[in-house]
Amino acid sequence: MSIDWNNIFDVPVTPVQPHPVGQNSLGRKERQRKKLFDPYKSFIGDDPERTGLVRGEKPKVKPANLSNKSLKLLEQEGYAAQSVESYNYYSGQKKDLFNFIDILAVRPGEVLGLQVCAYASISARRKKALAAKHFKAWLSSGARFVIHGWKRITTPGGATRWECVTEEVVRC
Repeated sequence: MSIDWNNIFDVPVTPVQPHPVGQNSLGRKERQRKKLFDPYKSFIGDDPERTGLVRGEKPKVKPANLSNKSLKLLEQEGYAAQSVESYNYYSGQKKDLFNFIDILAVRPGEVLGLQVCAYASISARRKKALAAKHFKAWLSSGARFVIHGWKRITTPGGATRWECVTEEVVRC
């Protein structure tokens, strides 16, 4: 006994018609609507009212994570390093250890407190550390304090690389 699968649910089955060659099954308005709501593209797109960009202006680039760069550099130099700054979600601010240390690094016989910043703000970070309440105690304990200032260098070929400028604060 053979089963007629077309009539098993008493629903007529219509074969799918192939598209005619060279013709699109969607009309002009349907094609425009599909372009506007393409799930694989951002809805904001190039709309200057939503992005805040003026025509011809480049979008903002996400800032580089300089702490990760310093952690990798310290690891290459033989330190065991860990980030000690915390983020307060309530206030939306970062809090450093003793208000001047972002990364704590150790290796046998040496303790290093590190402040990470952009190259342009090295002097501001130095002033902040010197004004900190526990900075004198940190240096008198025998620990070192270093500031890593990162700057982006663009080569003539257009490639970019990051360079670290290291400054050690020895006394108050």
